Amino acid sequence: MVFWKTSPTASHAPGTIGLKMTTQNLNFLTALTGEAPNGTIVIPDSMNLVAKVDIKGPEYKANLRLKEGQGAMDVNAALKYHYRSL
Repeated sequence: MVFWKTSPTASHAPGTIGLKMTTQNLNFLTALTGEAPNGTIVIPDSMNLVAKVDIKGPEYKANLRLKEGQGAMDVNAALKYHYRSL
């Protein structure tokens, strides 16, 4: 599921992007590593990813959660972009 919310009145409209997904068979990614398919690299299936990205002018914030079985990884990031004309 993906959603996008924004204000149509602002010239640099703030918004939120949300994403929920579940992976399936990702075995093709192993081939991209250049390693022989002998089981040294394993990419699990049925991983769940929930992501939210907030955009407000020059500020960007992202929150990601990747979960597989009992393991989980949380990633949070923020960026404030400063533009200078030459």
